[in-house]
Amino acid sequence: MFKAISMVLFLSVIFSSCVKFEDGGMFSIHTIKHRLVGDWVLESFSINGTDATTTAQASLGSDYKLSIKKDDTFSFVSNGFTVTGTWKLGEDKDDIFFTDSNNVIQVYRLLRVKNKEIWWKQTQSNGDVYEYHYKAA
Repeated sequence: MFKAISMVLFLSVIFSSCVKFEDGGMFSIHTIKHRLVGDWVLESFSINGTDATTTAQASLGSDYKLSIKKDDTFSFVSNGFTVTGTWKLGEDKDDIFFTDSNNVIQVYRLLRVKNKEIWWKQTQSNGDVYEYHYKAA
């Protein structure tokens, strides 16, 4: 009995130390980069914790899709327009940087990175916090 309880406590400590993101899951055998690669659609969007999903989806258009590729490029389609560029993870792998073809850089703090789910947030210059939840397309 003591060995079983000790093992459960040991595993709890090990797995709780593997949590990388604020809202992220436990340990994964896949790298963060591997989990980011794919096609994504916006599932929900909030500003300062207030849901604004309907407004965001309406302004992005029904064709909105973000594609993150393993060759460190990305594209997103919105209202018939396509934007392309490169992406990279920050040094601690808790930020993602998107640089478009006009050298405009957008930085997002990763909150959750799973095989079929990505959450990130971005703090605007006025202090507003935008939070994006994506699901696999």
